[in-house]
Amino acid sequence: MDHSHHDNSVERRQTFDEKYEKIVELAHKEVERVHGAYKWLLSAVALVVIVGLYFSYNSIKDFRDEIRDQGKQHEQEMLQQSADVSARIRNELTQTLNNSLVDMRSQLRSQGDELAKSVAKRVEDDFRTANITELIHQTAAKRVSEVADQEITAAIDTRLKPKISEAESRLETINEALASAKITQGDLNFQSQFMMTILRGLINDHNAYDTLGRWSQDPSFKYHDEAAAAAQMIMDNHNSLFPQDYQKPNWKPGIDPTKIPFDQFKRVLVLIDGVYDRMSLLQYIWQDRKDIPVADKMDFLVELMKTDPNLQLVEQAGRYFTSESKQKIKPLATDVLIDWWTKNGATYRNEHNTNAISHVPKR
Repeated sequence: MDHSHHDNSVERRQTFDEKYEKIVELAHKEVERVHGAYKWLLSAVALVVIVGLYFSYNSIKDFRDEIRDQGKQHEQEMLQQSADVSARIRNELTQTLNNSLVDMRSQLRSQGDELAKSVAKRVEDDFRTANITELIHQTAAKRVSEVADQEITAAIDTRLKPKISEAESRLETINEALASAKITQGDLNFQSQFMMTILRGLINDHNAYDTLGRWSQDPSFKYHDEAAAAAQMIMDNHNSLFPQDYQKPNWKPGIDPTKIPFDQFKRVLVLIDGVYDRMSLLQYIWQDRKDIPVADKMDFLVELMKTDPNLQLVEQAGRYFTSESKQKIKPLATDVLIDWWTKNGATYRNEHNTNAISHVPKR
């Protein structure tokens, strides 16, 4: 409770006590005044007696009657004054008590309101604290846990267990199917390797094409027939009836390509990145450099058919070779062409001991 309210209560109590003390003091004064009046009355009676005696009243009886009448009159006056004083004291005391009671009621009402506000604020503050919040959460969680445990247990028994049993049954069936199919990881890896070899061959990978050719010649190879079909498809794709002509190379200013040695051409052609630039340079060497012996050019074509990584350049070399050797076979039949050169190269060189090319393929 606020100390200011206590101080106000003490102050009001002191004010009430002071008023009460003043009333008591007034009462004492009134009593003393009445006592004084009685003393004065006695003095007056004595004086009257003395005066009466002095003036020789006619009779003692008359004196007594007079004294008696005056005494009664004074007595009535004193009683009336006393009654008036008592009534006034009661009224003042009653008024003081009433005022004090009103103040006390107002004070108690104010203190009660403040106490109610203080209690309400304390409760509100407590509910805002972590302790009350945590208590509520713990109680709620405990209740939820009690209810949820029963629901979860029931759900596991009625819903999950049948699903788990069904899944285990299906898994067992799948395992049995896999075991009966006898598919191993090694088989899957080999299949993946085989398919990737075909894809690389289709995008002009010379090494992949040669690998498919070897598999097609191996009867023990599991996918022997598929490898032969893939190699044949790639060979057919590079057997167009309308071979492409390429633009001549763009020589840098000051370079005379007719003065470049053949050996330097061969090195440059291998180092160039762009396949179309390489094919343009090969076309220039085969068609325009008539000063280079044709037998040397045929040797270079055979080397390209053996080692160049791109099937497009191998195809172009095969076209020039079949045209010059007058063989009507597909350009990518490189094994046949290379074998022919191995058997007939020396004879060809002796018969074509000139620098000029003996045959240019028809367009």
